[in-house]
Amino acid sequence: MGDGRTDFLAGLTALHSRHPTRTGDDVTIYGANPEQLTQLGQTLSAQIDVLHQLVSTVDRTLNSTTWQGPARQRFEQDWSGSFKQALIRLEEAFGAAGRDCVARAEELRRIMGA
Repeated sequence: MGDGRTDFLAGLTALHSRHPTRTGDDVTIYGANPEQLTQLGQTLSAQIDVLHQLVSTVDRTLNSTTWQGPARQRFEQDWSGSFKQALIRLEEAFGAAGRDCVARAEELRRIMGA
């Protein structure tokens, strides 16, 4: 069993399309449009900054907010314990997936002679 990122990345280059054949079987086509794959990689990579800004904004706003009591403590625990860490992992995953998409697109262009 692969890790989630590997499974996700492998799926990026597999396109499944239904094409009727003489027997009516499905045909699986592997490949990708290099320009679209590059765009996907750039889009994923651009989201890293969005996520980083989100984490910074919540940290800064939380630190400057006058709020005391058990609700704040719970929120801070959730924010620091799981929410913030999930966003940081998402940043890392988007970065890796974005780089992989761009690298795959470059390799496709090289193979295709484009």
